[in-house]
Amino acid sequence: MDSSHGGTPDLQDQHRARASIHDVPVELLSPIIYLSIQGYSTHLKRVQTLCFVCSKWRDVVEDTPELWCRLTSADPLEGVRKAIHYSRDHPLDIDYHCISRTRSNPPDFLQAVAPHVWRCRQASIIVDRSTQRMLQALTVGEAPRLESLAIVADGLMNPWFYTREPLTLFQGATLPSLRSLRIRDIPLVWNGEQLFNLQRLEIVAPERTLVPLIGLLSVLRVTQRLEEFTCLASFSQALEGDRITAPLPALKKLSIHSFGTSSWLDLFSMIRAPACRYLSLGGDFSRHLENPNNLAQIAEGISQIFPRVWKATDREERVRIAVGCWEVRLSSSTLQLVFSGYPQTIQLAKWTILNLVDELEEINLSINDYTWNASQLEMLDLPTLGRKVSKLDINADVRERRAILEYLSSPDRGSDSQTRWPLPDLTEVALAVTADDLPGILRMLRGRAQAIDLPGSLRPQGIIGLHLSEDARHSLDITDILAEIDSLLRGNGGSLTIMRWGAHRE
Repeated sequence: MDSSHGGTPDLQDQHRARASIHDVPVELLSPIIYLSIQGYSTHLKRVQTLCFVCSKWRDVVEDTPELWCRLTSADPLEGVRKAIHYSRDHPLDIDYHCISRTRSNPPDFLQAVAPHVWRCRQASIIVDRSTQRMLQALTVGEAPRLESLAIVADGLMNPWFYTREPLTLFQGATLPSLRSLRIRDIPLVWNGEQLFNLQRLEIVAPERTLVPLIGLLSVLRVTQRLEEFTCLASFSQALEGDRITAPLPALKKLSIHSFGTSSWLDLFSMIRAPACRYLSLGGDFSRHLENPNNLAQIAEGISQIFPRVWKATDREERVRIAVGCWEVRLSSSTLQLVFSGYPQTIQLAKWTILNLVDELEEINLSINDYTWNASQLEMLDLPTLGRKVSKLDINADVRERRAILEYLSSPDRGSDSQTRWPLPDLTEVALAVTADDLPGILRMLRGRAQAIDLPGSLRPQGIIGLHLSEDARHSLDITDILAEIDSLLRGNGGSLTIMRWGAHRE
């Protein structure tokens, strides 16, 4: 028998049978353990439990600093101190939430963690009135490794956060590695030199607190790498004659919403973001949209945010406009604009279409507002605006679907004695319907198909695509009418598609 290859096959099989994870080399076991505990809120507790598996595992765990770098509010104080020791000088992640209900006593946790904040990489802190001293202590000194910081006030009605002096992060020391900053209901002293490397900034402030506009601009003017900026707040008024702009060459996403004031317009008009592809504006639009000067200022600001607006895009570009209860969304394949917080969406949608959509571009109009009816669609009056709506999508939430179908079936004789059809350029319609809606759909298709026989009529295009999403598709009562709709569409070179309720349609 040749034993030069390590024994017989039987002995080799027995050896494989005895092999276990304990035989894995240390250099492999350490990353396996590290990956296995990621994502658990009780991270540190699991690390300590692994020390009891065997002496080898204990040695591996205690000799792997990366396993001890996450400190949470659920950890007992003894475990926090042990983790700080075994993490050596590796970067720390602090996740301190729901302080008043956690195991650790806030002063004890503070005493254990504060001396090591200088090596903190990520910090997410929720503070309440009883732990305000911890917030001050954790933002003293320097934090050269800090990459992400979130500070949130626990309890929106807590008066401490309205009367407290603004917080100076780390006594104004430069934070060279800070990329993400999220502040909620915490007044700050804004210092551009301190936050110059930000890539993501989110500010949420209560209604009674004004964010100092000049201080915020001091940050925006130096954050050349900022890619996302979200601000839900009211701002102090700009100084008279102060029109200093904030160039943001890397900004891709901008959201500005304010609480019942017009102050967002001051901030919006000062931002220049040539690479921005998503813009969301919300707040008090009523006065802005009634004042022609403000309308012009909004349009000018949007053109500055989006220097290559739709008018400069390829003529094959298609624009989608979605009208919901509280917002109007305008988007293309490259850009997206959202107006929200304004209930009178007809005027807002009309203004958006008139100012931001070229006459030659085709519009996909999606109605999601349950209050919309035929009168509101008529008030939009898109043909008069000179805009072509080629696709119409009426959501299942819209209550007056049948009235809208009747409106689309009824031409109107204008002041020039010409018969005009509503949305004459329609080539595709999508409806979420019941069986009772089908007769109205059939009447609409027949009326628009026969428009060529009306003298003096500006004939609508034949609808070439009809998408129906209905909940009665298995009913025998609708078989005949669906067949008639299908035949009518096919006779005009079109098609009928039936999808399950809520199915996605491109």
